[in-house]
Amino acid sequence: MKQEQQLTPMQARRAEKRRRLRRRRIIRLTVVVVVLAFLLTAIIWSVIEISKASRGESASFFGVKAVEVEFVDGEGTVRYAKEDIIRASGIYINQSLLAVNKVKASNSVLDAFPYLDYVEIKNTSFSTVCIRVSEVEVLAAVQTAQDFLIIGKNNHVLERVSAENLPADLVRIVGAQPLSEELGGDALEERSLRVCTTICNAAQAKNVEGITAIDITEKTDLRMWWKDRVKIILGNESNLVAQVDAFGQMLPTLLDKNGSNVTGQLDMSSYSDDKAENDRAVFTPADSLKKPLFDDETPTDDPAADSTTATESQAENPTGDTSTTTAATAA
Repeated sequence: MKQEQQLTPMQARRAEKRRRLRRRRIIRLTVVVVVLAFLLTAIIWSVIEISKASRGESASFFGVKAVEVEFVDGEGTVRYAKEDIIRASGIYINQSLLAVNKVKASNSVLDAFPYLDYVEIKNTSFSTVCIRVSEVEVLAAVQTAQDFLIIGKNNHVLERVSAENLPADLVRIVGAQPLSEELGGDALEERSLRVCTTICNAAQAKNVEGITAIDITEKTDLRMWWKDRVKIILGNESNLVAQVDAFGQMLPTLLDKNGSNVTGQLDMSSYSDDKAENDRAVFTPADSLKKPLFDDETPTDDPAADSTTATESQAENPTGDTSTTTAATAA
């Protein structure tokens, strides 16, 4: 029998190294085979599950077991029922999670419910889908030839209503040409939206109540109405926040001198420049004014054409002190 050759220490180390390399290759190959088999199984399973979902069949694994609706601003703040929101999303129980198109579902909900401004769909677990929604804040109502378009602060048309069904506390926008009258469409062009948003936000921030209409027929000669009885001439849009604030300060004096049923015109156009020393507010009483709901007639801003105006001495006695008086007042 041939005697086994004795290996030197160096040869033994090399042989051991080759054995370790072979074991590593075998392990790596095994891992690759297992991973590929797993991926292949997952792909086949996914195809089967998606095929089931496309046919409306229940998913065997990772199916939707619950669909929740969360109101971002709290329960009861959104006018739509949870069941209707879920139905509009198209997501259903036992639907495969792989077949849930969250973008498409979100857009479907937004298209179905114009008052919603925010929709987010996410998985809160392996079997639960959550639909988070928030309602847009209403800005005003834009007058059209036939009715009114209620619009949100996102400039989307939210609802179409008749004059009889228009909420009494909603500011009306007169003289605008809507870009779209379709629900969900953009209502106003950029400049008109900026003017109306600035006035409404300023009135809300300064607690100025009673603003009923904004006339943007002429962007350089803006008008604002208080309770449809006092027409405020604003001029251009350069100083609207200060004008709304000043009007809020003038109002108590105006009512004190003219009574709570005062009717007339308040000219604040001098506030529309950057020179505070020029600020004057001239009030001209009138028995009645044409209301800010214009049909086919061309509106007039001349108090003399609307009704009886104040005397010459009343019209020529303005003051810029908003804390004491606004202008000449009726006897």
